[in-house]
Amino acid sequence: MKIASYFIFFIYFIFLSGPSDATTENKIAPSLMADVINISEDGNTIHAIGDVEIAFGNQTLKAHSIKYNKLTDKIEATGPLTLAQGKNVVFSAEKAFLDSNLSNLTMVRAKFILANSLEIFSKEIKRIDGKFTNFYETVASTCKICNKTHVPLWEIRAKKIIHNSDTKQIYFYKSKFLFSGIPLAYLPIIRVPDPSIKRFNGFLIPELNYSNTLGAEIKLPYFLTLGKHSDIILEPTFNKKSNNSLGVKYRRLFKNSDLNLNMFVINETASEKKLNGYIFTNYTQRLKNNSQVKFQLQRTSDQKLFSRQKGENLKFTESFVSFKQQNKAFLGETGLYQSNYQNSKIPHANMPNINHHTSLFYVFNPHKLGGQANISLKLNAYQRKSAENGDLGRDAVTTIGNIFWRKNVVYQTGFIAGMSSLSTLKASGYYNDTNYKNSIQSFNQITGIDLSIPLVSKRSKSIVIYEPKFQLVYSIPTESTEPNEESLHSEISVSNFSDLNRSYGFNKIEDGLRFQSSLRTTYKSSKNFHGDFFIGSTTNFNGGNKFTIGSGIPNNNTNFLGAVKLNFNDKINLKADVISDKDFRISQNDFEINYNKYDFNIYSKLFFKKKDNISAFKKDRSELNIGTDYKFNHKISTNLNVIYDMGNRNTKNTKLTSKYQHDCMAVDFSISRDFNHDNSLNPGFLFGIKFELIGLGNSARAHKLNNCGA
Repeated sequence: MKIASYFIFFIYFIFLSGPSDATTENKIAPSLMADVINISEDGNTIHAIGDVEIAFGNQTLKAHSIKYNKLTDKIEATGPLTLAQGKNVVFSAEKAFLDSNLSNLTMVRAKFILANSLEIFSKEIKRIDGKFTNFYETVASTCKICNKTHVPLWEIRAKKIIHNSDTKQIYFYKSKFLFSGIPLAYLPIIRVPDPSIKRFNGFLIPELNYSNTLGAEIKLPYFLTLGKHSDIILEPTFNKKSNNSLGVKYRRLFKNSDLNLNMFVINETASEKKLNGYIFTNYTQRLKNNSQVKFQLQRTSDQKLFSRQKGENLKFTESFVSFKQQNKAFLGETGLYQSNYQNSKIPHANMPNINHHTSLFYVFNPHKLGGQANISLKLNAYQRKSAENGDLGRDAVTTIGNIFWRKNVVYQTGFIAGMSSLSTLKASGYYNDTNYKNSIQSFNQITGIDLSIPLVSKRSKSIVIYEPKFQLVYSIPTESTEPNEESLHSEISVSNFSDLNRSYGFNKIEDGLRFQSSLRTTYKSSKNFHGDFFIGSTTNFNGGNKFTIGSGIPNNNTNFLGAVKLNFNDKINLKADVISDKDFRISQNDFEINYNKYDFNIYSKLFFKKKDNISAFKKDRSELNIGTDYKFNHKISTNLNVIYDMGNRNTKNTKLTSKYQHDCMAVDFSISRDFNHDNSLNPGFLFGIKFELIGLGNSARAHKLNNCGA
């Protein structure tokens, strides 16, 4: 019968029978469990046999048998045996010699597992003072090794490995890196942080890229900690065409704020041979009363840098300082913004580059009128660099005040009647434009009434909700006499269909008398089918302001809006939005379908918008996006995406990405062809590949050893 108790004799002989001046004040008493425990007649030797277990603090030794000699204070354990230190360190061996406190040990034909990730096989292991662990004639890998004949996907064979448990560092001496048993590199000495550490100085995963414009390049990021709350990443990139660059990413976390800095410098070998780069930084300070201050600075050396070096078409950079405060009923924001357009097709001097925005928003419930109301006040201003007269140099200051009120009345018959009102007072001043010498003041009052009749139809396996709605909206017909720089590209949708003013901004608002009717239907069945259907029509009788054809806002006529969302058993999703005129000629169409089953997903998106003389788009625009995701198995997945311009009948972008993730290694592969760069009429080709040894060094991916046979 197994002796399963804290063996009091073991404690006594180790601690209490020592010299009289020995102290046990700071010692942790071990415990022993075994099937059979024998003690020598002189009390100097303890021999435990069968399922032996010794617990000492957070360490646990399990073995077939152990012998403890009180005179030498040594333990000899025979295996198979394991020694666990907390949750992150596990030793296993055939034989071991240990101190009684388990801080010094020697193991023969041993295995070491760190953070359930890194495995080290060694002919001999020696640990000194519980800090340094030395491994001799070793094989290390984060791949699961199930038997002696199993060859890991990758491994490092070293003459010696030292693990420092205090600094959490692993040193490899005279090592070879092998992939599937094939030697690839000889490394005299390397150092990596152990898998249990989250942040430590060292190289991150290198990236290899190739493009037809930049050639081949390799990026070698280096991570450097600057205390507990800040760090920096240095990203030197070496290019075959000598376009070498350095990126710097710095971040700092304070108690109530955070700072991020991103810099990039490149020595381009173009004809001008100039040093180019950019600096992006942002700072956020959280204050009391649920308020915060934000600061952002963005600068680039030239407009084409991002599209040329990063493969990105950055529209503009923006620097600003802003303040925001909010509570349950109030929201206030103010900020000063400075922008620089990066698209060379747009003259920077003719675009507003300095903007100011201040907005105050307050929500309240009027006691006498009932319902809910809100008051908003906005102050906007912009300035262009250009001093040209007219559209290309005009500056402006605008103040807008709004009062909105709405009340719903629910009748016993189920009818819901609504009343709403939007009052707008606006004053604008324009400069550098002789067409608008004087300030412009305007007042607009929009009033609406609506009636809805929600109906519910329940059946044994389905439920249908109908919500027909009728709305009458009126404002005095006016024709705007001020520049239209806000409301030009207004659009209606299901979300704003019932709003009193559906145009963007207040340069142009929907005016005159209009009648709207809509029907919203929701269908749910027990067979995992869900459908949302919406159809609405708007008839404007005498509006003065004109909007684009594709906006869906009628110009003294009737427009229709239709929307459908369908979900079939969480496998097929369909979404469609259509805007048409009174003759059902489509002016805008968005269609999306997605099929998802197990490890396969395919999606398609179609966009169409009709040309319009009011806006800058003088021809129809149509774009098709097709993509697919496929997971071959639990290790390999791929994605293909194609964007096709149906109007110009050419491909804008194609991209193929593939990921391979073994239990100990990951490979990310991508290849893309971009036909839409600002700096070149020729398509851009980009190839990239990234390797990562999971569980070793600064690996970003979570890792856990797989069970053999899984």
